[in-house]
Amino acid sequence: MLSCPCLLPEPDSRADLALCMRQICKADIAGPEEGESKPDGKVDVHDLLKVLSGYSKQHETRHAADIDNNMLVDVTDLLYILKHYDKECPQQKRGFFGR
Repeated sequence: MLSCPCLLPEPDSRADLALCMRQICKADIAGPEEGESKPDGKVDVHDLLKVLSGYSKQHETRHAADIDNNMLVDVTDLLYILKHYDKECPQQKRGFFGR
């Protein structure tokens, strides 16, 4: 069995594992830098703060925290971050000096 923190039961193929990793990476929307921060490879407090910064506001353009692309940062986006909180996204992981 392959290991993935977001699917139950455990994924049984590489395709399932890839889907799981895409879901986690979709939740990694911000890093520790101020302003327009790039994803840092981990779903953490920075991603949660990004959702809260745009929460319950209608946006003219897509906000980084609008995960479901409905032009509104809402409870669905918040729950998505919380579901994947504290998980890592290796594809977006940065080194000490950034990407």
